[in-house]
Amino acid sequence: MGDPSMATTRETYSPFTLTLHWVTAALVLTQPLLVWLSEEMSREDKSQWIGVHKSIGATLLILTLIRLSSRLAGNKAIPLPESTPDWQKLFARATHVLFYVLLIAMPLVGWAGSTAFGREVVWFGLFQLPPLPFVPEDREFGGSLMGLHKYAGYTLVTLVVLHILGGLTHYFVNKDNVLQRMLPFLPRRDQAIEPARHEVV
Repeated sequence: MGDPSMATTRETYSPFTLTLHWVTAALVLTQPLLVWLSEEMSREDKSQWIGVHKSIGATLLILTLIRLSSRLAGNKAIPLPESTPDWQKLFARATHVLFYVLLIAMPLVGWAGSTAFGREVVWFGLFQLPPLPFVPEDREFGGSLMGLHKYAGYTLVTLVVLHILGGLTHYFVNKDNVLQRMLPFLPRRDQAIEPARHEVV
């Protein structure tokens, strides 16, 4: 077995983890754009774009389950620097947990909504996903599910913005190397901010 201390001494994530992260990020940012663009289209074109939206949602569900399985298998997140304030550590942990919850729940809710409306979910035109069991065909129920899906989307976009701001804060304010873990090409910081700077006087 490997040295357990490697979990805390490694400074960047593996290519596998980096690829999962950035592919997921790109797909997440694509989703609201697809919905926004489809609003001005004809009924037929809108249906095609929403079909792509559903396919990406199913892909995000699979990628998130792979990431979660990787974490559970021992590929843990790199701890934040000791100098990071406790409230930032707590906020970061809560944000990541909520990311996982939303990236699993949103595709499932959207899938359930399609089932309730009696609509197909076809993955990039290759194969059709089966209707979710125990979800009745009920348009009113489907509307409620889609409303939940929509507001969960707003929450996810907000989390993405906060996540980006957090990374920039680490780089420009805390002056540590947290952002380089996901962007290894960035210049490294020689020293992280001292813990004393976070103390309330």
